[in-house]
Amino acid sequence: MKKKPAAFLDRDGVINYDYGYICDFKQFKFRPGVLKGLQHLRKKKFRIFIVTNQSGIARGYYTEEEYLQLEVMMLDEMKSFGINILDVYHCPHHVDGVVPSLSIQC
Repeated sequence: MKKKPAAFLDRDGVINYDYGYICDFKQFKFRPGVLKGLQHLRKKKFRIFIVTNQSGIARGYYTEEEYLQLEVMMLDEMKSFGINILDVYHCPHHVDGVVPSLSIQC
């Protein structure tokens, strides 16, 4: 099997400005140069993944559904620039959360 290069990028603070617990696309702002950088990675045949801690879900600041809606809008915006993200992995847990099923250390 031929190996393919991959890039795993954090979301908050790397792809977008981290204003703290962003759950609405109106709050979401790409960092300067990110879209151009992602286009370059795609041109070089990188498989691109996004990883993100989303403890705001466990803390009750927003729901998983709200997070997923923002994710869809972010990916749609990226697609409009020809950027295909292979997958997004998020962790909704936090040991001090208020949502019992998500209030774990992971």
